[in-house]
Amino acid sequence: MLTDCTLTSLDAYGAQAESLLCLLRKIERLPVDALELSVPVYEKLRAFEPCMDTQKKYFLRIRHSAERSAYPGFSGYLLQEKSKVPAEENEEIPCLDLYGKEIFMRRRGFDRLIGIASKSTFEKILQTGKRNELAPRDTFHCATALSVTWLLMGGYGAAASLAGIGGYGCTEEILMALYLQGAVLLQGEMSALQSAKALLEEITGQQLSGKKPVLGSDIFAVEAGIHVDGVVKEPSLYEPYPPELVGLQRHLVIGKYSGRSALLAKARELHIQLEEKQLARLIERLQRKSVGRQARLSEEAVRQLLLDAAD
Repeated sequence: MLTDCTLTSLDAYGAQAESLLCLLRKIERLPVDALELSVPVYEKLRAFEPCMDTQKKYFLRIRHSAERSAYPGFSGYLLQEKSKVPAEENEEIPCLDLYGKEIFMRRRGFDRLIGIASKSTFEKILQTGKRNELAPRDTFHCATALSVTWLLMGGYGAAASLAGIGGYGCTEEILMALYLQGAVLLQGEMSALQSAKALLEEITGQQLSGKKPVLGSDIFAVEAGIHVDGVVKEPSLYEPYPPELVGLQRHLVIGKYSGRSALLAKARELHIQLEEKQLARLIERLQRKSVGRQARLSEEAVRQLLLDAAD
């Protein structure tokens, strides 16, 4: 089971109810099993009844046991009372049903658990036979890897968030890692990730890197000539999954390492006819421009170069 905690992690951003609802709808389309909401987020969403999809599980994060009766209808309630546990130590957060029965225990922390040491620790937890949901903190940027390891070992569940907001592992990276391991079928709409990413950036006011795994707009950008030739002939040799799966498109970028294959492919992409005799002169001009700028050329600059060469 994978629980997405993105919406719970947005309390500090003062998001408008409409933006939160749109983000909720996007996350609902992803192949996650449950979504977690905080009380402040749910209070904003209540005006949009019914705001929750009956096909998903929803957990509400509460501070006190008494809050359960004030918010009926959730699949579970994560009781995160003000804890005396130091931030650097692991903590246990029970998930209760409406009547106070424990559904599972969320185990938050494991910051320093990296590498092979994680397996022996997880084996001990699994041997208890209890339902434990792992929610590693991302202090040392290992939360995603720890979550994947835990789930592949047969762990009950993991908690994550889009792009790791709130200090969790990354929902999108965990899903893709499990998919590539053959552990999940991705029965959802992973293409919704790009619109969810745009909403998350709008709410937080922070742009994600173009190189961010799974979400980044540049992760399917190809520049070097030999790579272009290979991707055009057989994409699976270079790409672990097709870009369309996560709502992206493969695109060619032109820079100082681009050669004949890249230019021909880019010309086809832009519907510009080029002859072989025009290529040598064009490559020389291209490399001179890109080296001078110390950066790859913009789409418009490449288009103009190709048009000039085709005349």
